[in-house]
Amino acid sequence: TIFANINQKEKSAILKNVLQRLSGNCREVLMYWAGGYSMEEIAIILNYKSAGMARKKKCLCMKELVDWLEEHPHLKNELRK
Repeated sequence: TIFANINQKEKSAILKNVLQRLSGNCREVLMYWAGGYSMEEIAIILNYKSAGMARKKKCLCMKELVDWLEEHPHLKNELRK
């Protein structure tokens, strides 16, 4: 429905805003991961030594994202709707 499309656009805008607040490498890692790239591909693109390093970076970045959202519960709630 039109309301679902509007709500999805709002969520996308909020998420984009949140990602802009993360460190540059975190933003890149999470965007590639969300885009379906494998850890091996992310490691190559971002010049990490291995897929394991890319995986570790993704975990650290997810923690950074979750921590930021915990500090901003109003945005976290908007994304959950």
